[in-house]
Order: sequence, then C-alpha cells, then structure tokens
Amino acid sequence: MNLPTHRSSSHPGAVLREEFLEPAGITVTGLAAVLCIKRRRLSQIVNEKRGISRDTATRLAAHYQTTVEFWLNLDAAFKKSAARR
Repeated sequence: MNLPTHRSSSHPGAVLREEFLEPAGITVTGLAAVLCIKRRRLSQIVNEKRGISRDTATRLAAHYQTTVEFWLNLDAAFKKSAARR
C-alpha cells in the first residue's frame, strides 16, 4: 500500500480534541478529572505542545476503550513526520 508522503501526520492532541472531546462535548478539565491527571498536562497535549506518554496513553485507552498502541502510534507518527520537515 502506498501512503501519501506529502501530508504531515496529525498531532495526537488534535485527534483527541477533534475526534473525542469535541463530539462528546467534554472539556479538558472534565477529562483530566476523569483520567486523574493534571489539567495542565492534558491541556498541553490538546494544544499540541506536548506528546503522549505511556501513562497518558494507558489512561486514554482505558477511558475510550481503544489501545495504548493507538495513542502511542499517533504520537510516533507525528514525531516522525515532524522530523522530516
């Protein structure tokens, strides 16, 4: 399969914001409370200023019934894409 190479990968925070938070009407503060993490940490992720750690990926995976790998792969793909620029 040939994937496009001209398109940058999305930051995992953008995916979290656009695919999970906004459609459900959940705030960063609300999700941070549910995940038992600091609001600042989650805000930095959502605002694309911080990557996803294994701990955060584990918490997001459990909450959204996804996998840890889903979140970590988003982060890795973004970092790889950013390194190519």
